[in-house]
Amino acid sequence: MKSKNTLLKLAIAFIGITLLILAYIIIVDALQGHVNWVTLLVALAEGSLLSSLIKILQDSGK
Repeated sequence: MKSKNTLLKLAIAFIGITLLILAYIIIVDALQGHVNWVTLLVALAEGSLLSSLIKILQDSGK
């Protein structure tokens, strides 16, 4: 079980970093007047996945 929690924490960290990078790209593009809908959609999917993984980690700790 400890190995599973470690992998979940690594996945959460990796997805969190990816989401921060996507947020930076979205902000820079918005400031330049561009809207990249694919990037927005990917960021939304990453956020949803991150939320689900955090919930799984919290449930496994109970």
